[in-house]
Amino acid sequence: MIKYTTEEILIGHLRQGDKKAFQHLYSRYSKALLKAILLIVKDPDEAEDLLQDTYVKVWQRFHYYNPELGTLFTWLLKVARNTALSALTRRKLVYSTLDIELNDVAAVEYGPVVDAIGVEYLVKGALSNREWQVINMAYWQGYTHEEIATQLALPVGTVKSRIYKSISRLRPIFNYTQSSAIHV
Repeated sequence: MIKYTTEEILIGHLRQGDKKAFQHLYSRYSKALLKAILLIVKDPDEAEDLLQDTYVKVWQRFHYYNPELGTLFTWLLKVARNTALSALTRRKLVYSTLDIELNDVAAVEYGPVVDAIGVEYLVKGALSNREWQVINMAYWQGYTHEEIATQLALPVGTVKSRIYKSISRLRPIFNYTQSSAIHV
């Protein structure tokens, strides 16, 4: 059995199309990604389908991953988030064609699941309340920049600036984990 002792080794095997490395990737990150998707779509069945879609995209597009731009988990989380937001957008379009507002649909509340791996706690502790508010709305709640601006009564440019500054403050924290070993 191959041990993927570092993220670099795992990435190397994934770049070669190693199916066992992909299985390792799935078993290592699927629970966290499922919870992140669930936070956005609020439907467990849909979240599981979107998790599968996420991993299909990861398999097909792994050549786009650039370790210099962030950790593997960060990239996976971005793919999962974008997949979930696309599904949410499609759902909103369907609801609007039926003349139903998404806000009128009863949603099941799920607790903060990213906190299970400590990301939310780390991010919240590193940012000011204003920065945390926009990052929380954008990444954990799935709001667009325009929706955040409307909710907070801010110009869209201010929202984008706060998100950019927040990400800049978080980058050194998460880049540290890039060189960390992966334990099997």
